[in-house]
Amino acid sequence: MYPITSAVRINDTEDRTLFVVVDRPYAGSSLEAGTIELIQNRRLFYDDGKGTGEDLDDHQWDDNQGEHTRSTYFVGLVNGNGTYEQRQL
Repeated sequence: MYPITSAVRINDTEDRTLFVVVDRPYAGSSLEAGTIELIQNRRLFYDDGKGTGEDLDDHQWDDNQGEHTRSTYFVGLVNGNGTYEQRQL
């Protein structure tokens, strides 16, 4: 796992690129060919020294009631011929 602070991408043998743009830092990897993994809702009360330079608290707590943070992802595909598609998730 590595810090993903803005985007992650993978390429295939046909010169296509799939990318995911994130709205906040995540841990992510591509452990197998053709896959992207992102881990959400990390919680650290101090900087772990792995690249973000700040604590990680994706939850807001009020009177012990958890409030989840909504995440937004932009997923795009660039084909070998230069055409481009994008979706928001």
